[in-house]
Amino acid sequence: MNHSKEIANLAKALLAAQKDRKNVVRDKDVVNNYGKHMYSHADLQQVLDNVIPIYNKFGVVVLQPHDGLGIGLMLLHESGEYLYFKSELTVEQSTNREGFKTESWGQALGKALTYARRYGLMGAAGITQTDTSSEEEGEAPIEVQVKKEAAKPVTKETLITLNELLLKVKLDDRKPIFDWFEKIGIKDVKDLTEFQGLAIIKRLKGKNL
Repeated sequence: MNHSKEIANLAKALLAAQKDRKNVVRDKDVVNNYGKHMYSHADLQQVLDNVIPIYNKFGVVVLQPHDGLGIGLMLLHESGEYLYFKSELTVEQSTNREGFKTESWGQALGKALTYARRYGLMGAAGITQTDTSSEEEGEAPIEVQVKKEAAKPVTKETLITLNELLLKVKLDDRKPIFDWFEKIGIKDVKDLTEFQGLAIIKRLKGKNL
């Protein structure tokens, strides 16, 4: 961590901002290619919308510049005082079951930068992620809402689209999908959930049928 020679004004502003801050909500769900819910999180936009106005209110600008293969975080006060942190990045490209890369190095870097910006800003602001958007209103946890949504049966419209696409796919390309059906005990496409059906459609459309 680097900082200006004096930070008294910045420290006072950060204290005021921290008293005014609030946590963010896990309202974005992440599913895999087959529609299985993996986890929920608060995305970068929500973190920025939550934190930046509070810092600005007390005269602090937030900057997150790229710094080599890392991401910086500068808290710059209107007096000129500042704090600067840097996080090193680990960039790994995603692979499929066969071990082939499913994204470019640039895409992997972009994901790593977004992740680092999100958690770096949350850490500096002293906030965390919660499971409800309003504890006072007693809403169900996001994970519960997602699981209920993911469990909805596949719709007639989705089945029609899925069957049309499967008919256009080469037999070799269908095999991984039907192998997965067998693995999770699905004997017919009618047994899919809507999430699963839409995810498979998205994957099939990616083959430019």
